[in-house]
Amino acid sequence: MINVVKSWSEFREKWQARQNFLLADEVFPFRFEPPPLAEVIEAVRRNERARIVTGRRADKSEATSTTSSTYLAFRDLPIDEAVHAQVQLSHFELNEFTEKGQVFERLKDILERWYAALTSHGFSWSRSERAMFLSGPHSNTNYHFDSSYVLAWQIQGRKRFCFTKDPERWCNADVRRRQADRYDQMTRPTGLGPNDIVEVEMKPGDVLWNVMLTPHWVYSLDESAYSFNVTHWGLRRDGELSPIDRELDDIHRERETADKGT
Repeated sequence: MINVVKSWSEFREKWQARQNFLLADEVFPFRFEPPPLAEVIEAVRRNERARIVTGRRADKSEATSTTSSTYLAFRDLPIDEAVHAQVQLSHFELNEFTEKGQVFERLKDILERWYAALTSHGFSWSRSERAMFLSGPHSNTNYHFDSSYVLAWQIQGRKRFCFTKDPERWCNADVRRRQADRYDQMTRPTGLGPNDIVEVEMKPGDVLWNVMLTPHWVYSLDESAYSFNVTHWGLRRDGELSPIDRELDDIHRERETADKGT
């Protein structure tokens, strides 16, 4: 069972907890009417900064290559086939698609209102990123953990968002020290079984708060589905970083010191 946070007072209390939760009501009252899926895919896949990988299930995330056969084939696939292709299509700066007349035109105003609400309730951040993640039928975003707090907003279709019940067991301080920001080193731990996992079906309109440095993975069902992710680096409440973010700062300083010594 996953918690649902409905008020800003509760969000201020729980935002830095080690367990993910859903957002609803006054915290995230926004609605977005998705444009036709074919228009979304056509706009994003042609952009030079699009990320395209196979979406095959595996124990770790796939590396990106703009010369891979998957990347090149999907860019040129007829659109009526592309909307049903098993693929992961993503883009990490949605501002490129939110101006007047573009495919995500209405998103710009919504995100500005989200940021304004965060600010009005005492939050600040050093950097934010607005991304889209599209999964074709039965496609996977594999095991990893992010170095930021992420708002995952399901827009079209359904996905299953999976995360560990006990992040400290599977991603303890030593693992975080070695693997934070190093996605090529993040591999699903041996022994991680069904009883260790929370699995949430994300339907259109559902919003999940994904806590930084919490292992998770996502997969789509029998149709293409996409979500918007809003990441927040250096998120502070009343000027204070969360303990896990302070730990990440220490990790970065340790690495910088080690790099200078080599």
